[in-house]
Amino acid sequence: MGTLTIVLRGGSVRPDARLSVRSGLDGWQEDVPCEYVSGADEWRVQLQGEGPVEFKFRCDGSWERGPNRVVENEHVATMVGRRYELFEEPDDIPVADSLAARAHFPPVGTDQDFDYIVVGSGVGGGTLAHRLMVESGGAARVLVLEAGGYLFPTHVGNLPRRHGPYVNRSVWELWNQFKVRRYSSEQPLDLAQAFCLGGRSVFWGALVPRMAPAEFAGWPQEVRQDLEGGWYDMAEDLLNGSAMPKDTLCGTVGAMLGQELPDLAGDQAMLAAEHASGNGLGIPSGIFSTAALLMEDRLRAGWDERLHVNLHHQVCGFAFDGDAVTAVDAFDLVAGVQRRFRLAEGGRVILSAGTMGTPVLARAAGLSHELAGRGITDHPTYYWKFSVKDGSPGYSAEDAAKVLLRGTAGDIPFNAVVEMGVNLNQYHVDEDLALDEADMPCEVVFFTAVPLEERNRVEVRGEGRRARPHLVMAHVEVEGLAEALERIGAAVMDAVGGTPLHPLPVRSELGAVGHEVGTMRMGVDAATGVVDPDLRVYGRRNLYVCDLSVFPTSPAANPSLTLAALAMRLAAGLVNG
Repeated sequence: MGTLTIVLRGGSVRPDARLSVRSGLDGWQEDVPCEYVSGADEWRVQLQGEGPVEFKFRCDGSWERGPNRVVENEHVATMVGRRYELFEEPDDIPVADSLAARAHFPPVGTDQDFDYIVVGSGVGGGTLAHRLMVESGGAARVLVLEAGGYLFPTHVGNLPRRHGPYVNRSVWELWNQFKVRRYSSEQPLDLAQAFCLGGRSVFWGALVPRMAPAEFAGWPQEVRQDLEGGWYDMAEDLLNGSAMPKDTLCGTVGAMLGQELPDLAGDQAMLAAEHASGNGLGIPSGIFSTAALLMEDRLRAGWDERLHVNLHHQVCGFAFDGDAVTAVDAFDLVAGVQRRFRLAEGGRVILSAGTMGTPVLARAAGLSHELAGRGITDHPTYYWKFSVKDGSPGYSAEDAAKVLLRGTAGDIPFNAVVEMGVNLNQYHVDEDLALDEADMPCEVVFFTAVPLEERNRVEVRGEGRRARPHLVMAHVEVEGLAEALERIGAAVMDAVGGTPLHPLPVRSELGAVGHEVGTMRMGVDAATGVVDPDLRVYGRRNLYVCDLSVFPTSPAANPSLTLAALAMRLAAGLVNG
């Protein structure tokens, strides 16, 4: 039997990756690990067999894109570009150590103690870090550990883009390029994570409704009272919550919908944007992200000496003294070394790595609560695209509208977002839909409120920095819901003179809207929750959670405003409590 040698050059796969090959020698069944040769900056692997043999590389569990390669006797493969452009559905953290990242966020070392260590920089972690500095008058020593890197200093909707009939107007194209599926699952899912400064706040849709009273069923009463008693107001102010003026098409459409659907509470949709574009059909600018928030905070006089953000630092362990965390271990993905960051006396650690990521960290922290990881839920979400022709009551060639309707379908609270006009509403243009060039593209999107699905769970596979979430997840089924939403959607189209572009509402795939919640739910005691109403982990003196995983139900409202309000409430409690 011969030996076939495969050499990979080009520097596109970093040294700590899990690179392997699969080939036709064994029916594509086994990964044969590749070995990194540091002096040559190349990867090598040997296969036992006779050529020619077809093979492909696999990196961190993802297949190489493109056709199969063929090895004869010795094959030298040269690959260029970024790893996550070369492999399908990457399940590891892309690394990009840019000059901008090092200039704005130079990593802090391990020679000081911190009052607060926040793991994650998205809506929960980024808002929390900001408010810890505000509540302490700039005196707190805060460290944010973010596993991802620096993509943009702002939300993707604020980036320059071309406008025209042949340009994809959706702001989600960059999300499709940068999203990471760093998990395994029992079945194909559309869930993804954003490993970058700002997390998914860089890619979200900017809709900021409050949760309605019915959506708080199952929440601790004191949390609802605190949010409605002031923290929602504070969060709306931070996120630049604003609505289009009522003398625009929004007001006209809202009035028509109110007449056709009088039982639904209608209002202009609040957006986390400072103002609308000068172009009437333009996407609002100034869309909120915690990437921009943390960058602005680092530019404040004196704050740069006490607020630190270490990018590409993947948390992989904790040190304890009894039930108190004393230090956090993180692996520097750029330098390839592990570091330990210490807490000061009385310091706290806050996990904000998301509904999938935080249960992995909870296990690393030795948490064995039976509810940890259980209940991951993505609420049923439906969309129905339609068009409005010139001459119809809701038509406008120069304006756009976004209107929010609230109501119940049976016993299920829902939000219905009516979006009319392409650019303002970040509409996904579907080339296969029969839409005339002069038609106004529109859609109605339904978000529903449901209890956590107890059968769903996040398990943890692997150890240390190789630990991954494994998802066992299915849709929440609600009898009669689709039919009820169909009736409401048809009434919306009747009100504005719309024509459906497909016959029935379409149910979104699990994770398509990024609203999954529930794996570290809050409860009034350890029997009903993993964290208490103040978001402290039961059984841990100084360990907290602040991300969507703490939600004890899946609300109809986009959860970002509520999470920001929870983060602001937590910061005040930590500093002043």
